[in-house]
Amino acid sequence: TIDARIHATNVSGYVDAGLHPLTRLLLRGGARWDAVGFVVQDRTREGGQRSAQGAHVGPRVTADVALAPGLHAVASYGRGYRSPQARSLGDGERAPFTRVWATEEGVRYRDRRLEVAGAAFYARLSDDVVFLETVARNEPVPSTERRGAVVDFVARPTSWFTSAVGFTYTRASFREASARYERGALVPFVPEIVLRSDLAARPRLTELRGRDLVGTVGFGATWVHRRPIPYGELGDDVALLDARATLRLREIELGFESFNLFDQEWNDGEFVYASNFEPNAA
Repeated sequence: TIDARIHATNVSGYVDAGLHPLTRLLLRGGARWDAVGFVVQDRTREGGQRSAQGAHVGPRVTADVALAPGLHAVASYGRGYRSPQARSLGDGERAPFTRVWATEEGVRYRDRRLEVAGAAFYARLSDDVVFLETVARNEPVPSTERRGAVVDFVARPTSWFTSAVGFTYTRASFREASARYERGALVPFVPEIVLRSDLAARPRLTELRGRDLVGTVGFGATWVHRRPIPYGELGDDVALLDARATLRLREIELGFESFNLFDQEWNDGEFVYASNFEPNAA
């Protein structure tokens, strides 16, 4: 694929809100133009090569109100897209983009040692795709929407230690009914709750020949809760711990990284469908 993008976000200005000497309103707007080209070599029995192109223009506007030193209220609206799967395109077809309308409203606070942000969001998709296990690919489904909230917390009490926690709640549901999904049903495989926590220490250990020897120790924990799967079922939760330790002497770094440190078993994919394991049955 070839993806070309042009961003124009140079329209902005301050507005005196007239509420308080420290209060000011920043309005920022712009547009983004994307062009995508596909050349697909099909190696299935049908064979052949096909190509498709498409383009999308999406505006965006943001309002940022400074309420107090370090404290801001932010609201934004934008239109975006999701490009199609290459294998679903026909030769010469104008690539159909999934159109996305999104809003977000929240507050954030930032100083030298602390960052806290919270926001509510809404996104509506003109159409969507869901993985269909019987054909092993994403298949088109009707329009969907996502409502939720996100909270981020980052603390840097010292120059060498960082603690971060991120929490996201998402309810993804169908806006229209189809042969397989009812209106209002949860979109499969979009987890409702994702929690991520990271701790990292990066102290200067000593000095060797005029160069700092810096050590790094970090841990990251991920928890995924309530992953919908087809037919109204819920998948198992996922809880993983990652770790990282390094020593760095200027240009040289020696490190150890572990994903899923305690070797927890977890389901990368879960599916519910009618099954028959009789060897000679239909």
